[in-house]
Amino acid sequence: MNRMPGKLILGGVTGTAAMTMMMLLIAPMMGVHMDIATSLAGIVHAPWMVGMVMHLLMGISSFRWCMGFSCVAIFQPRRLCGG
Repeated sequence: MNRMPGKLILGGVTGTAAMTMMMLLIAPMMGVHMDIATSLAGIVHAPWMVGMVMHLLMGISSFRWCMGFSCVAIFQPRRLCGG
């Protein structure tokens, strides 16, 4: 059974959570204001929470799926692992 979709979703959740925490907690300490949720919410003229949900959905689903499948197409893990 192929476990790749589960790994991609777990990687998306982990990566999005880590990058969001860095954006909200560490970037202000460096003097950089990065609020992706506000930017996304401003595009659709919605509250901040809608922008955060959009950010999480894009990070968990769209970007991880595209990255995962493009890496499989490029690197072909069966050839690399000898399988």
